[in-house]
Amino acid sequence: MIKFENKVLVGSLAISIFLISLGLIDPGVLFLGIILSTFIIFTPQMFFRYEKYRVVKEMETRFPAFLRDVIEHVRAGSPVYRAIIASSKIDYGGLSKEVKRISNQLSWGIPLDKVLEQFARRTGSKKLHMAIYTIRESFLSGGDISLTLEALADSLTAMEESEKERKSLLNQYVIVMYVLSLVFIGVITALNSFMVPIFKMGVVGAELAPLRDPCETCQPGVSCGICSMYESIASSFGIKPGISAYYVALFFLMTMTQAFFAGLIIGQISRGSVSAGLIHSIILTLLVFGAFGVLSYLRLLG
Repeated sequence: MIKFENKVLVGSLAISIFLISLGLIDPGVLFLGIILSTFIIFTPQMFFRYEKYRVVKEMETRFPAFLRDVIEHVRAGSPVYRAIIASSKIDYGGLSKEVKRISNQLSWGIPLDKVLEQFARRTGSKKLHMAIYTIRESFLSGGDISLTLEALADSLTAMEESEKERKSLLNQYVIVMYVLSLVFIGVITALNSFMVPIFKMGVVGAELAPLRDPCETCQPGVSCGICSMYESIASSFGIKPGISAYYVALFFLMTMTQAFFAGLIIGQISRGSVSAGLIHSIILTLLVFGAFGVLSYLRLLG
């Protein structure tokens, strides 16, 4: 059975091929089709990666509690495999599915070391992978495994607390990235509102000719892909074709690009994962789009 992620990827590719095909028919929408196709393909995949990241982080957070429950049963006299089966009845959030799977494998008579080895391969977390292999080696070597489990639980808890402290320290940089995005919008607005009109008229007494619309170089009757895309973007903000439309569209794309990648950087800074920054990218790009909409309503764009 094909996984849902693969179905989404196939659907995204089909839509992207259709959009690019339209661009081949009408070169005026080719660049827009490429941009939309890139967004359609990569956005769902980033969401899937973030969901996997969220599940792994929840497993890492819940794992020490699972170990402590196993320790209590072991100290009460139960063997390790019985302790795991008994602990599987407790809810561990995102970890519960794996704990129940381990419990079922043990109840079927599969050796504990084999079960732990398979679990380590499925986790997708280096931290849990090392912890589970430590438990496996301790079990195979004999001795008081409860001491090993307790030491691992304490170590994982300490690492979790350290990560929370790091996040709290880095949150200020997340705020800085949001502020920088807003400042970038302000700078772009100032350039478009004050500098472009001045350069459109030229500077008297200086060898500075008035700005001209770069799209004037497009030959009549020949579709200029980039200019058509710029005119389409500007028209969505109520701006007629011309030099103002060109620079509004250019500044809009620059601001959207900065917002998207700033969101990914926020994810890397705050959570150590680029895919975790996708939600910030979406928030920032929506903020940029809303800001340009407000500026257009206030007639500050051109």
